[in-house]
Amino acid sequence: MRHFSLLLGVALVGVVGCSNGVGITNPRDVAANLTGEWEETAGGPGRAFNRFSLTVSDTVVQGTGSWFDFVGGFGHSVISGVVSGSRIVLRIAQDNGTTFEYDAEMLSHNRLSGEIIDGSARVAADFDRDDGHVQPE
Repeated sequence: MRHFSLLLGVALVGVVGCSNGVGITNPRDVAANLTGEWEETAGGPGRAFNRFSLTVSDTVVQGTGSWFDFVGGFGHSVISGVVSGSRIVLRIAQDNGTTFEYDAEMLSHNRLSGEIIDGSARVAADFDRDDGHVQPE
């Protein structure tokens, strides 16, 4: 029994040491909760504001969306991406010719947090679930 307790203690320390303690880290849980409508919580200065609908099959993400900027431009976007471990990497192609990546993690069933990467520029961006189906935390 003593050996079992010692092994259990070592295993728990290993699990705690490997976890970042932030959000949903199981890839299956991330993929299962990513399907739905997402809306950017705040577009930065000179940036477009994005909204998209995503579906997930295994680890492959697909979707469509819309964008608008603060000088009156608006349009549609096509999203493709993957769930890789606890990370979500989306490629967002807007119909104005702009393409960028969103590298994020799922902080909760209702929030994505990460960075929009456009060339060498990186801007923090969060998205909230916006499909009327708020998931319990």
